[in-house]
Amino acid sequence: MATAVILTWRSSSLRLRGVAFWLWLVLTVLAAAALIWNALYSAALSTIAFGAIIPIFHWLFTFVPAVVAGLIFGGHDGRARTSAALNTGVVTVPLFAMSWALLASDGLSLAGVAGVFLITVRLGVAPLAVGVIFARALGGDSGSDRL
Repeated sequence: MATAVILTWRSSSLRLRGVAFWLWLVLTVLAAAALIWNALYSAALSTIAFGAIIPIFHWLFTFVPAVVAGLIFGGHDGRARTSAALNTGVVTVPLFAMSWALLASDGLSLAGVAGVFLITVRLGVAPLAVGVIFARALGGDSGSDRL
């Protein structure tokens, strides 16, 4: 969490007393709390043999905080919006991976690690990347700093 805060603060030239910074911090803490709850729930489910895992809305854990960060930083330039959105991923992606690792904890194996890695890329990193693109596009700047 501290890494995300420092990276966002430095890359977007924010004041610590600014409203956008504090709203982003609250957003990131809420996203982390949701993912910690999901990890605890996944750990509890790992003790039950329930069959196939069907992830329907798990991709929202990384997508929504990135897009909301773009909305919070709407009055700033594209670089600040991109930084804020990416830095939500500094917090959400590792917690997302942890919850899947706890859910699929059948013991340590190469196949298990590869499975957690692939699902994290598909349902964590890819939605984060799309959310960052959306966050960058949310501002009304001239387009000189667009991707």
